[in-house]
Amino acid sequence: MFAVIQLPGFQLQAALRHDPGAFAGPAALLAEDPRVERSRDTLRLTQLTDAARQLGAESGMTATQGQARCPALRIVTRALPAEQAAQEILLQWAASISPRIEATGDGLCTIDLTGTRFDHEPKPLGDRCVEAFARMNLLAQVGIAANPELALLAAKFAEVSASADSSDTLPLCIIEPTAAATRRFVAPLPIHALSTPPGLVAVLHKWGLRTLGELAA
Repeated sequence: MFAVIQLPGFQLQAALRHDPGAFAGPAALLAEDPRVERSRDTLRLTQLTDAARQLGAESGMTATQGQARCPALRIVTRALPAEQAAQEILLQWAASISPRIEATGDGLCTIDLTGTRFDHEPKPLGDRCVEAFARMNLLAQVGIAANPELALLAAKFAEVSASADSSDTLPLCIIEPTAAATRRFVAPLPIHALSTPPGLVAVLHKWGLRTLGELAA
């Protein structure tokens, strides 16, 4: 089995990490290099918190547009040292689980669970991970599956999976290593879950295909 840990909105999380509770409020990341002085209205919002989206802010807006929609919107820029520190925390925690880890991307780590005590009983790992990162003021989503690619998808959609299951509110998604379980998980996912190019997504939508299950069929 493989586990993928994702820190969603990684750059925004890192910038807000030392302000407890800020990531739960309306906040957005302005797409600028913090080393360069530029007009805020020539740049766009990229990563947003759920609270910001619920109050009307959207990715692609300028800072002025975002604050017009959401007056309480807090706008931050990238904090490179904070990102490096958060990435190091992620990798060090993963290495405490298994020596076989991969830095898959910013705020992403893949863990090979082979030979660990979590290989056949992975749920305690997910619970432990989410709670450990919460203590470090970081939100983590965990996906566990039979291969790294499926575990990555599970991590990306773990929050949706958790909210759909009232018995488990942690952002954790475990896909049992069976073909039936894989089909059940993949079928409702949107086509863009596979990082499909936007032009191709538009074509598939015109054909009436919006989920991976519809595409597979």
